[in-house]
Amino acid sequence: MIEKMKKLTLIVTEKERDSFIQQLRTAGVLHIKPSQSPVSCDINTVVEQLTIVDRAISILTPYNHKLGSVRDSSDAAYVELSRTIANKHSQLEELDSLRKTLEAQLNWYSGWGTVSLEDIKRFEQKGIFLSFYKTSPDEYKRIKGTAPIITIKKEKHLIWFVEICYKEPSVLPFEKIELPEISYQKLKADLEKISVAQQGIFDYFTANAAYFPGLQHYKKKMQANLKLLQVKHGMHEESQFSYVQGYCPEKFLKVIIEVAEKSAAGYVIEPPDDVSDTPVYITNPKWIRIIDPIFKFMNTFPGYDEHDVSLVFLIFFSIFFAMLIGDAGYGLLFLGITFLVRQKYKTAPSEPFFLLYTLSILTIIWGAITGSWFGFEKIAQLPFFNSLIIAQLSSFSEGSRDNIISLCFLLGAIQLTIAHILKGLRIANSIKVLAQLGWISIIWGMFFAAGTLVLGNPFPAYGGGLLITGIGLVLIFANFQKNIIKGSVSILPNLILDVISSFSDVVSYLRLFAVGYASAIMSASFNEMALAGGVDSVVSGLIAATILFLGHSLNIILGFMAVIVHGIRLNMLEFSGHLGISWNGKYYQPFDGIEHEREQKGENNE
Repeated sequence: MIEKMKKLTLIVTEKERDSFIQQLRTAGVLHIKPSQSPVSCDINTVVEQLTIVDRAISILTPYNHKLGSVRDSSDAAYVELSRTIANKHSQLEELDSLRKTLEAQLNWYSGWGTVSLEDIKRFEQKGIFLSFYKTSPDEYKRIKGTAPIITIKKEKHLIWFVEICYKEPSVLPFEKIELPEISYQKLKADLEKISVAQQGIFDYFTANAAYFPGLQHYKKKMQANLKLLQVKHGMHEESQFSYVQGYCPEKFLKVIIEVAEKSAAGYVIEPPDDVSDTPVYITNPKWIRIIDPIFKFMNTFPGYDEHDVSLVFLIFFSIFFAMLIGDAGYGLLFLGITFLVRQKYKTAPSEPFFLLYTLSILTIIWGAITGSWFGFEKIAQLPFFNSLIIAQLSSFSEGSRDNIISLCFLLGAIQLTIAHILKGLRIANSIKVLAQLGWISIIWGMFFAAGTLVLGNPFPAYGGGLLITGIGLVLIFANFQKNIIKGSVSILPNLILDVISSFSDVVSYLRLFAVGYASAIMSASFNEMALAGGVDSVVSGLIAATILFLGHSLNIILGFMAVIVHGIRLNMLEFSGHLGISWNGKYYQPFDGIEHEREQKGENNE
């Protein structure tokens, strides 16, 4: 449920401003809307410190698992430590860049040998010039004998050689190999020094990993401080007064009023004047909130004047997940993995785990009634598993295809009907609600049309009546006004397109069958491939096991991709389009001084 919000303007004297802001933060219920862009030197200082500390935390993260005893420090020391860590890391990057440059030069010696650069310079002073080349065997044959040449290395397609010239350098038509700038011995010594210096920095990071928890805590503290400063400097100042604006759920208004009266602050409470700017606070029972991780993953939120579809989304997403994955064996695997991970991370948020439990159980149920157990038909034929199968939906039955497609269309019609029912409830006291009844009639007419055009089912006589009645209701009541003809004509062009679109929306649910069927075929194909040659030795057993593991792993990965592409799409596009949800809302983020990811769907309402 989307909670009703109120817009508040709170006016306080300059003298009481700091104290008032602290009390607002303690109350933790006001979603702040800055009255002006918050700018100050204090904010810049905190942002700079946060940047440094955040970088230090990022640098120490790989060493966090090595920490022994945890150490604490003062705030100023944390900033200084972070600067040192950042500087050390910059030194490490410079050393690494230098190491790569030196190693590139050292590679020259690995090809040409430990040539003495000093000897080459002495030769040049005496008029003897050595030039280093690489060329093809054919080119090498062409020049051999024309000049003194020493062959260094012969490869299949490349000859390494040195030309000796007297009095002036070589003029051979090849690209000359440049000599390294540093001698072999010095390169080795420099690389050793770099290695020692790098190890010293690594040791420093390891030693200071003990401060990692303290740095994280300090970061949260600074983030809370930054939030406070942004609120303070985001307040509009007028003479001896300042005011702050924001939004608060109606049920928390008493808290804000108490804070205002305690600080002798004036306040104005009014309805939101801009729903697009109003944050959304959703409260749901705990069992519905298990769908929250999906909304967080998609980073989507309904607008303030839109619908909370958490329950509908949960029900249909779970069904879609089961049909898209489509295999009870996979469901058992997901259930087992979820249980084991939950045992390891007992303090983690419970919603993702209960969502996975729900999805896994529904996948097992769907796989059981269709007879899909890792794609093995022989498992489905066992007495117990066979007793669970609904023959009309069996994965291994030729006649089940049309039944599953019909079920997909039925699910689509039901979900789209729910969308128009919810839309109609918003205008239940208006005659325009009849237009929503018209759309429901059109959807069910399109359900029968889809069965006829896709499956070849006979189109029922009342199907045409549903379409005609629905179009008539929408035409008259969607834009109802005194001049009925004018209102009807104004929506006619869009109505034609919307009616056609409603057919494609119903047919779009066919993707549930298509993806699930492809997954079943793929798993069966890998099973056949793995066991086609029989398993009569250790080697053949290992090969079969490898094929089964890789094949089913790929199938599961593709299944999860299908859930994201198709399962979420049907809810976010088809269903949401009929309901009129744009998913561009802002979620309620109260000023509370706590830097954490607040549950986007609100608090408990159990």
